[in-house]
Amino acid sequence: MEIIPALLPHLTGLRLEAVVVRGITVRIDAATQTVRASCGVCGAWSTTVHGRYVRRLGDVRLGGHEVLVALTVRRFACVNAECRRQTFVEQVPGLTRRHARHTVLATGDLQAVAAALGGRPGSRLAQRLAVSVCPAPR
Repeated sequence: MEIIPALLPHLTGLRLEAVVVRGITVRIDAATQTVRASCGVCGAWSTTVHGRYVRRLGDVRLGGHEVLVALTVRRFACVNAECRRQTFVEQVPGLTRRHARHTVLATGDLQAVAAALGGRPGSRLAQRLAVSVCPAPR
């Protein structure tokens, strides 16, 4: 498993649980290792875990293969009674953003394709680059 951090340094700091290759897709199962996270609204730090779930993030291609990161993240309870958000999900700096379906690196690549080509041509190029996207609506 030492090769993954060398090829995908933005996954450093995660606990890598499995790498599964199926056809043209590589799925990397990983989990966060932090013991606390800060609320995105009030900034309060919490160690109170409310639950867990798996986020599926499209990542940059690897050797012509589409890469999917199945990242187990935790939902924390905000400890600040004054905060309007009761729970929040931990974010991994340099890897995740709130509500994103792609890693930060993959998002940058997709934005470059969209700026250069846009719409359907951009969608076709993204698929050729092994990044899953939806074509532009008609």
